[in-house]
Amino acid sequence: MELADVLAKIDDHLHAQDIFLKQQDERLGRQDKMIELQTETLRVIQATLSKVSESTERVAQYTTHSSQLLAENGLHFSRILQVLDRIEQRLDARETR
Repeated sequence: MELADVLAKIDDHLHAQDIFLKQQDERLGRQDKMIELQTETLRVIQATLSKVSESTERVAQYTTHSSQLLAENGLHFSRILQVLDRIEQRLDARETR
């Protein structure tokens, strides 16, 4: 085998490696873009979850406040009924005299 044949085989091998490396580089470029898209998607999801968490916290606070108001109104209603019962008893007592 002559030197020219050996050099030609080496050149062919290097050319094949260049093609392979170019394909690998293109594949890595696509993977980088996919990772960028996934990272952006995760950022959007995280922002959305943060907003949902804030909204949930506000709803919980509103629910607690509403429950407190309902309990207070229930007590006021109960007291009003007691006062009305006493007024009715006094009126009945006056009528029986």
